[in-house]
Amino acid sequence: MRLRLALATLCALLPGAAAAQTDAVALACGGAGGGHVGVGPVCAALERQLAARYGAVRQGAALTIRFEMLRDDAQMLSGRLHWQGRTGPVVEVTANDRPLDARAAGRLAEGLMRMSSLPD
Repeated sequence: MRLRLALATLCALLPGAAAAQTDAVALACGGAGGGHVGVGPVCAALERQLAARYGAVRQGAALTIRFEMLRDDAQMLSGRLHWQGRTGPVVEVTANDRPLDARAAGRLAEGLMRMSSLPD
């Protein structure tokens, strides 16, 4: 990560040099609308996770990651990531004894980041 940031800084200082595209990622979110938790909270949690990993999340980046919500009900939240023609595994967050709360979005985002083999 430090090397990537140093490279971006160096490129920014050189005249006519383009900024390193690997220092940012674009995020698109969609899938099962409405539901219990909603796509928005999961997308926001993913954006925070991706920003921590890649330095920035912005449109037009060389790497675009798409989140697909597959299920969003009181007992299960599931989805997967797509990038560069690849599809990651389906990740689920479940609760048997009570409805999922807002923390489920963050847990799903963490699981997606951990289980998907995203490029460095």
